[in-house]
Amino acid sequence: MTLLYGARDPKTLIQELEDLQQLKPDNLFLNRILEIVEKKDGTKTLTYNTVEINELTSYKTINDIRKSFAKLSDQEKNLIFELEAEFNEFGFTGYPKAISFTPFFDQKYMESINNEIERIIQEDQNREYDEGSTVELELAEQMVVNPKDKYSVLEEIQKSSENDRFIVIEEDAFKGPKRKAKKYVGPNTSFNKDYLGDMDKEFTFNQWLADKGIRSEVIDKKSRTYQILKTRYSTYLNDFNIVKKFENTLSRKPLSSYTIKDLVDLANQFRKMDNTATKGISYLIEKSIGQKMFEKQSKFLQEPDFAAKSIRVIDCI
Repeated sequence: MTLLYGARDPKTLIQELEDLQQLKPDNLFLNRILEIVEKKDGTKTLTYNTVEINELTSYKTINDIRKSFAKLSDQEKNLIFELEAEFNEFGFTGYPKAISFTPFFDQKYMESINNEIERIIQEDQNREYDEGSTVELELAEQMVVNPKDKYSVLEEIQKSSENDRFIVIEEDAFKGPKRKAKKYVGPNTSFNKDYLGDMDKEFTFNQWLADKGIRSEVIDKKSRTYQILKTRYSTYLNDFNIVKKFENTLSRKPLSSYTIKDLVDLANQFRKMDNTATKGISYLIEKSIGQKMFEKQSKFLQEPDFAAKSIRVIDCI
């Protein structure tokens, strides 16, 4: 495959999807999951059907969706990949909020994407490339690490905090006999207690797994779970980079210059991101909130009106 199958414009991509939906009316992924929406300005965008995909969607339904995606040809899958890049930017944007279709890709196609990313980045280290391959490299890097660099760091924090970061460790995840119980790992899972030490360093894939309580040596590298973990690790790298960007702004605008409300919003957003990356900065922000609350309370207690009221209360006693 190639990460840029055709690099077509949004209107053409939507038209090709509509044609494909008509060609395969019984395909679950194409016709019950994907939803084409016409906006007020007459342009069309792509999202997923929230009636089918929501917090109540069962694991069996998700598996059925993946199976229907797997029935598509490579060319048809590449069209979906282009649609994902164009409308969702691999989970950084979407309609009406940041979404992604990649959780419904089958394991074989996920492997081909990861292999292609590795090939592009490896080849870039060994050759000069033309404009087309430059675009392809940038797209690969975007999937692995960064969103498109058109947002301010505060917008990047907000958008990244809206992404779903739960990991389902599936039955096929482990080497040896299959285990019936599934394990769920959320964004707040992080066993490293050194908030201001190790958290300042970028973790390798195995270090990141360990911080999530996952033993890398027991995970089957041929399993879908392993591919999901590799993709999920890329979101950790993105969150780590966002944290570093934000920290670089603090020399110009320190935490003390933010309002309590803004600090609370930032703390909540960072806590929704991968805590392996954001635990340290979250701790500093929450500490700053505490300091500001203490200063505010101290000023209130020192106000003349408060002192006078307190004296009157004491006199009454």
